[in-house]
Amino acid sequence: MEVGEHPFQVGVHDTFYILHWHGRTLHEVGKYAAALVSFGRAISRHPDEIVHRLSRAAALSHLGRDEEWLEAALSINPEDATGLRYRAYALDFLERYEEAARAYERAIDVRPDDAILRKSHERVLSRLETGSASPSQDDDG
Repeated sequence: MEVGEHPFQVGVHDTFYILHWHGRTLHEVGKYAAALVSFGRAISRHPDEIVHRLSRAAALSHLGRDEEWLEAALSINPEDATGLRYRAYALDFLERYEEAARAYERAIDVRPDDAILRKSHERVLSRLETGSASPSQDDDG
């Protein structure tokens, strides 16, 4: 270590992990509002990191802030495969099935071998055909 160098200096890359894991820890213990603040800070410092946006969306969901959760999910890069998947899940959750079906189709275009995406897409199409708005108990995606 050089003279004047602090042994615990935090680099830019390190703040990614610190902010993210701070938020994750708060989230895991049910402190969703505090986690939301931490993820917001992480996004402000690392706006292109999808993991922060996904975590923020999860915290909003746990707080019952569904419209904000949808907006957070929609803010994820829609060309990114993970972003497409979460966009579809958010629309599905909010029972916006026509939009969800289109989002699942785009996600499947990017990940054609993803069985969970295909099953979720089929479930949404079935809901559209039958007019069913309530998810079944055995849904896993």
